[in-house]
Amino acid sequence: MSENNLILQTDSYKVSHHLQYPPETKYVYSYFESRGGKYDSVLFFGLQYVIKKWLMGPVITEEKIQEVMKCRT
Repeated sequence: MSENNLILQTDSYKVSHHLQYPPETKYVYSYFESRGGKYDSVLFFGLQYVIKKWLMGPVITEEKIQEVMKCRT
């Protein structure tokens, strides 16, 4: 199994979230929030790394889809 297959790195329940939105939803936003405890704030760091590793070049290819299909059986 390839560690560079974005499909296999997905938190699978999240890919169905769009099905829970009300009909005609046009805009959705996300945010980070500290849930308390030791830290009262959140610092997002490393976006450039994520973009370069996962979102540059061909992201989803037929080869990657076939790899996922093999994992399902």
